[in-house]
Amino acid sequence: MARSNALLRLSAVLLVVVVIVRPGDGLRCYKCTSDSDPSCETNPKETENCEDLPDFSKITGGLLELKPACLKAVVKDNGRQIVMRNCIVDTSVMKTCDLAGKMNLPSNAEVTFCESCQSDLCNNSNQIAVSFLSLLLPCIIALILSPVH
Repeated sequence: MARSNALLRLSAVLLVVVVIVRPGDGLRCYKCTSDSDPSCETNPKETENCEDLPDFSKITGGLLELKPACLKAVVKDNGRQIVMRNCIVDTSVMKTCDLAGKMNLPSNAEVTFCESCQSDLCNNSNQIAVSFLSLLLPCIIALILSPVH
């Protein structure tokens, strides 16, 4: 009976882990610009999978360490503030925000804020984006592993 109960608990823990951890998913970032979508500034909705970025390591022969990253940049153009969020390639040679400053911007535009990160949906308006399920995971595991009286 005790072995059956332990096996049931282990199965439940594995099921929870499989549901929450999805290794096939690549880095996901918000993708929008407040120029065309005003909600991008405070409440972005559209996301993209950064694994869809071209594999530049083939071009560089693996000489550069290239990783996908999420970017949030604020550009000031003629007094207007534009928020941009998307995937970008982070290199070991040039910082992501240095690349953002070299984007195709109008001559009078300047990058006033830039931040890159490498966790899912981290380029939100909040500094830290935490999955609700990841907060619940310890509670679920504790309930499953607690002795039944």
